[in-house]
Amino acid sequence: MSKIKNHPEKKEVEEKSRSIFMLLFLIVFLNVLDVFYTLYYVNEMGLQEMNPWAVTLLSMGPWIFITGKMLTIVLCCCALWYAYRRVRKVWVRVFIWAAALVYCLLIFLHAQMFKFFE
Repeated sequence: MSKIKNHPEKKEVEEKSRSIFMLLFLIVFLNVLDVFYTLYYVNEMGLQEMNPWAVTLLSMGPWIFITGKMLTIVLCCCALWYAYRRVRKVWVRVFIWAAALVYCLLIFLHAQMFKFFE
């Protein structure tokens, strides 16, 4: 164990860990929005899902779709958190930031599409 409790490097690592954890939480939250936008577009507007895996889940019913999509994202975020905590390499942080950015863009597009079809 380290005898230095308030070492500046330790605080920096803790702050980075907190920000990475919040990004992963954001990804899960944005996935929830994506699930409900998708269900709305498919069921209420008659649009088609483009993701073949999601189409398979949707064909099994809305609860299977919700469960499968949520389980997949939560497991991926857990794997990314584990990778970040074990390796602490820059590429893991970059990948997490990129995933969060892509999901933000996806939700932005969903919102724009939602306005367009109103």
